[in-house]
Amino acid sequence: DIAKAVAFLSTGKFIVLGLLNAGSEPRGSAPYDQIIQLNTALAASYPNNFLDIRAILVASYDPSSPQDVADHANDVPPASLKNDDQHPNEAGYAIVAQQVAGIIRAKGW
Repeated sequence: DIAKAVAFLSTGKFIVLGLLNAGSEPRGSAPYDQIIQLNTALAASYPNNFLDIRAILVASYDPSSPQDVADHANDVPPASLKNDDQHPNEAGYAIVAQQVAGIIRAKGW
């Protein structure tokens, strides 16, 4: 579906956001492996237009929060940046938005 959507675009101005893993999908689980595999494939398919928001959110953990430290160790987006087991909260979306805005500025879109 992503390839079809990108093929439909005529401007070449697009950003493909990587998939997030849930807190219940830590490093070593089958869903984690699938998500990493899909994100790797998307990055290879769209090297100039891919944003790995999963890795960005994982790296944005709060080192003073024991839960965030545990989440970081499990390679999942931290609880402090999520509304539920998977979806970002306002702070998480703000981080993603800043990254997207930086790409848009850098590309001069």
